Amino acid sequence: MVNGDTRADLNGLVKHTLQVSKVSFAPVVDAAAATGMEAGGMSPIGLPPA
Repeated sequence: MVNGDTRADLNGLVKHTLQVSKVSFAPVVDAAAATGMEAGGMSPIGLPPA
């Protein structure tokens, strides 16, 4: 979590954590279908087992 006035650099965090130079994320439509959650409200907590 970050404060509302703080910029959350998700790409930079993931690249640094995985030690890679490029990351890609699933298209919003695919992510919403896979999680059953709406874009903007997706959470890594409570994802379906598959």
